[in-house]
Amino acid sequence: MKLIVAGKDRSADLGDDLAREAAALASSNTSIHCAHDDAVLRLREVSSMAEYLKTYAPLMRSNGGLRIALTTPPRPPRRGLMPRLRRWLRPLLLRVLTHEHAYIVHQQATFNELIATALEFEVEESQRRCAEIETRLAALEARCADTHRPPGVAP
Repeated sequence: MKLIVAGKDRSADLGDDLAREAAALASSNTSIHCAHDDAVLRLREVSSMAEYLKTYAPLMRSNGGLRIALTTPPRPPRRGLMPRLRRWLRPLLLRVLTHEHAYIVHQQATFNELIATALEFEVEESQRRCAEIETRLAALEARCADTHRPPGVAP
């Protein structure tokens, strides 16, 4: 497989790093439960607000279960003291700040879960009210048709 970045073949220098990163992600406890049909891009295809909410609610629900992995993108090696210091210091800081990051991610996931639940209840309530209004409208139309029918005309 070729990796082309900005029109240049970068398979030689990025391929090993990407393979190593993929192996690290595969061995970590990160799990992504999204299928191809769960793409946010499906929201572009909807034609009404009801269809948008019907598509958006499951996406919000699946987003709440995603876990965030603390991974860093591969960086090209640089020479000098500062890049070496940064390469040594960055993993140390990530290890120290992992708990703070996990706490913030947990708070955001909880908020997303609450918003998804509220959105689902809102959609269900709107659908219930719409069905109720349609039933009442049909009853009113039937009653109105009965009262305005000319005598001698069978329904």
